[in-house]
Amino acid sequence: MDTALLKGLQTSIPGRYARALFEVAQEQKQTSAILRQLKEFNNACESDSSIQKSLPYFKESDFTDFVSSLACKLDWPKYLVHFFQILYHAKRLSFFGQITEIFENCCNHADNVLNAVIKTPTMPTQSQKTRIQAQVVSIFGKKINYEYESIPDLLGGVLVQVDNLQIDASLKTQINTLKKTLHDIPLKGAA
Repeated sequence: MDTALLKGLQTSIPGRYARALFEVAQEQKQTSAILRQLKEFNNACESDSSIQKSLPYFKESDFTDFVSSLACKLDWPKYLVHFFQILYHAKRLSFFGQITEIFENCCNHADNVLNAVIKTPTMPTQSQKTRIQAQVVSIFGKKINYEYESIPDLLGGVLVQVDNLQIDASLKTQINTLKKTLHDIPLKGAA
């Protein structure tokens, strides 16, 4: 992620919470474990909308019991439990998804890892993924996390988005470029 963009995200409300948690996790050398735990909790909330909707309406004692129970079952460190309690008291639980995303970006930035979204007309085979990833690594020369999306409108080829840079090698763009080129060529004898 672009350093300026990351700094901008970190100054937002969810960004300040994510950055504070990241700094504590980094001091404890637990950034990977905390990221995994944040993602697990976020995925649970996203897959069960009743959890997400009801969290802000827990009574304080019920919320404390809920988080303490989760902490015991999932082996959370005390500072993560405290973090959830701070979010609850500040009425910031609705920012949890954004906090998780920014926390992950902080981890990737600290580890010098880029995120790539690969868009293709159909989901690529493992062999195609390997070839695409080899090309992306040859361009950026860094460790990269890959995410794939299927976009039938592309017709063929691939769109690669790495942080805020996009490489468009789609058939649709190539056809549009050819169409524009052919349209711009003056014909002999035409008035």
